[in-house]
Amino acid sequence: MSQKLNRAKRDSTPQKKMNRIEKSSQEEKTFFIVDTEGDGPYAPDFSMVSFGAVVLSDDLDKTFKGFTRPISPNFIPESLQKSHTTRQMHEGYEDPRTVMRSFVQWVKQNTSGRAVLMSDNPAYDWQWINYYTWKFAGENPFGFTARRIGDFCAGLERDFLVTSEWKKLRGADLPHDPLEDAILNAKALLATAKKHGIGVPGIHAPDTSKEADRAPKRQQPGNSFF
Repeated sequence: MSQKLNRAKRDSTPQKKMNRIEKSSQEEKTFFIVDTEGDGPYAPDFSMVSFGAVVLSDDLDKTFKGFTRPISPNFIPESLQKSHTTRQMHEGYEDPRTVMRSFVQWVKQNTSGRAVLMSDNPAYDWQWINYYTWKFAGENPFGFTARRIGDFCAGLERDFLVTSEWKKLRGADLPHDPLEDAILNAKALLATAKKHGIGVPGIHAPDTSKEADRAPKRQQPGNSFF
């Protein structure tokens, strides 16, 4: 027992923690921008209606869109209206087992290193994806973490409360089509990163020479996105 405790103490030293952080920062990652639509606030008492995902890249050309039929008799009509869906339409969608297994396979095929889910609101989007992938595909390829676009952008602005300014760079209002929403969010994220001279995994490094001339000293163009 004492040997285990001593080993745990050694592993928890500040240097060990720094080594783990550095290793994580150097790990190759593939970012997936995800958006979901549901007929209520959570699963399994309510159901996911549809979802979309796009790999963060120059072209944003690797995409997935899924429609899943209800897993519960409960639904909130107003929630369905937001996604331009009726209950009858929802009941005609695909078996979630088929959809989620295809989605997990697609994520794996398009991942280099570790897959990372990122969205406008991961507190909502991740919980649908997490439940459905585990329930119907037996695994969640994104693990137990997700990243919020607004928090990343607030960090770039050095203001904890500025979490929505990036949305102005979408270029259009969200249509509440999950794939189109995900792509618009990805475009706004890339535009924000470019504005601040931040390198993004899977994206060609931006030309930050002009931005560097105009940027305040606190900004460091070329920093890592991770």
